[in-house]
Amino acid sequence: MKMKYLFAIIATLAMIACASSAIVHSGVNTVGQMRISTESEWHSMTKSDTPESNGLTRTWTKNGLPQDRLILIAGIKDGSPILKNGGEAFRPTMSASELQHLVQSSIPALTGTSSSTLQIRDEREQNFGLNAGVFFEFSAGAASQGSAGAFVFEAALFVNLFLATDADAFAAVGAEAEAVILSATGNIKTIRMH
Repeated sequence: MKMKYLFAIIATLAMIACASSAIVHSGVNTVGQMRISTESEWHSMTKSDTPESNGLTRTWTKNGLPQDRLILIAGIKDGSPILKNGGEAFRPTMSASELQHLVQSSIPALTGTSSSTLQIRDEREQNFGLNAGVFFEFSAGAASQGSAGAFVFEAALFVNLFLATDADAFAAVGAEAEAVILSATGNIKTIRMH
């Protein structure tokens, strides 16, 4: 009899583990004060699949973890590092190159890769709506590839980072992830007057 209950508990836990994502519908979505647009559905992962940052953080995937993930971090305040476990502190007055360096230095911890294998390419200054920022692509390790964008809005930092575990996963989702990253902008609050 006890074995029957044990089996029921294990089966229930397995079903819960499989149902650890919610659908993010296409169109305009918000993460804190950040607005982003998606052309198709993504899957929002649970908190346990999301790195601990000093902003509101969400992790989305197209084809499941670890194959691909889009990490969205909204609202890192002045004087805080991107990640809770430390690092260089963000300042709203950072230049584009300083902002890029800050995001680059966080990639190994965000993606679980080695800093010695990180290679940056196609870096450029990029506007996110009316907000100045940076965008770049990177490779981390033998096969992992990704892209990242960051901007400052209302004196807070917003970081979006995509990582695919291999070239095929990057080819399948990379362009769509880049479009999501580049669509990001500050979410201006509107006040209705009656």
